Amino acid sequence: MLYCDITTSFCNCISGSKLSGILRTELMLARELNLLYPAVCFIALKDDCFYLLDKESLKHILGSGDIDDAFAKTKNLLLKNLFKEEAKNVFENDRRRQISEGFWLLCSALPGLSQKAFVHFGQYIEKKTTGLHFFRNDTPFSENDVVFSAGSGGHGVFIDRELIKEKKRKGFHWCQVIYDMTTVLLPQVHEKNTIIHQEHYFQYAFSISDIVFYGGKTCMEDSERYMQGKGFPKHIAIPIKLGDNIAKPEHTCDDDGSVLHELGVYGPYILTVGTIEARKNHETLYKAYLLLLSSTNGIPPQLVIAGRPGWKTEEFLDTLSRDERVRGKIIILSPSDVQLDVLYRNCLFTVLASQYEGWSLTLPESYGYGKFCLTADVQPLREISQDLAEYIHPFDTVKWANRIMYYASHNNELKSWEAKIASKWKSTTWHDCAACIIRNIRKHYPFETPD
Repeated sequence: MLYCDITTSFCNCISGSKLSGILRTELMLARELNLLYPAVCFIALKDDCFYLLDKESLKHILGSGDIDDAFAKTKNLLLKNLFKEEAKNVFENDRRRQISEGFWLLCSALPGLSQKAFVHFGQYIEKKTTGLHFFRNDTPFSENDVVFSAGSGGHGVFIDRELIKEKKRKGFHWCQVIYDMTTVLLPQVHEKNTIIHQEHYFQYAFSISDIVFYGGKTCMEDSERYMQGKGFPKHIAIPIKLGDNIAKPEHTCDDDGSVLHELGVYGPYILTVGTIEARKNHETLYKAYLLLLSSTNGIPPQLVIAGRPGWKTEEFLDTLSRDERVRGKIIILSPSDVQLDVLYRNCLFTVLASQYEGWSLTLPESYGYGKFCLTADVQPLREISQDLAEYIHPFDTVKWANRIMYYASHNNELKSWEAKIASKWKSTTWHDCAACIIRNIRKHYPFETPD
């Protein structure tokens, strides 16, 4: 049997979080796994509760509609599932507590020697019933079942520890996706709590996993260096390409124009996509844009930043909002899939100045739309682009400015790059990615298909 762990999406949906990169990946893979293997069961772990999620609760996510909209619609359906399970757990806990209180009350009324014997017996039973199984409702896994997880961060220290014990006890297999090792390689651009959290996650993932799917070969090599000398058990390492297809609805030129107008895009523009955080290096693009404004080489195109604010971006966003020089020229958006589709199709080209990545989703998306990308010269992005990009050092502000303006004013050069991309780039859909995952799992751990 195949189980798909969607704990990350489950918890973020319940808390009302917005959809972001890893959540989107987890949900897109869940959707495609369900299409490829309809018998797949979806699970989540929250606190010390194990949830087997009925597909009616996930009908929007598992459907074919916009994934942002599906995520928003799913919250109430999941809450019903949560409350149903919690009510059952409350009843079971009350019953256990009543039995336990009655037993210890009886002990207190017994004479010395008898009381001592009963206390030892009670402690033994308590240890057997609570120590062997941490989860309030039992995990359904059997020997040779497979659990696949595309979430990030584990389930919490105690649950992760018990899951490892449960795996040894029941003999099921665990397959995990790891996206990047940036908290290890670039700790300075991450919050301290994130680094601590990810350190635990890596310890857990490398301890429990039989197969680890890595976001590209670079991520796999980074992980191998990290694991050296740490004594983790061996696992099967498989680099994969994540999907780069987003919603591409039918639009007319008039539709595009109205969407762009509503977003505040009024002329030629370049696009950068990704969460606004230090690692994504938007500040270099901002400084490059200021250089363009101070030069006499023409009017630069608008710079559209498509992404939600991440950790420790308040100062950068505040500076940007108060800088009259870039008002209306650099705009920040949190677009839907439909809006992002319009932005990709109509931009001059894209820019990606990240200090480091795992398997970038935005770079393949750009190529999927046939758009040239000025790309940071870092190994994960070179792995994806090969010879389809022009590379610039992430912090070479002057060169970013010069090359942005060059391509903005040399349409023939852009067309040449676009022709090369059209002839050489091969997109990977989320369906392709999910099929690759199932194929590799079955190769090593051929789970059963129900009758």
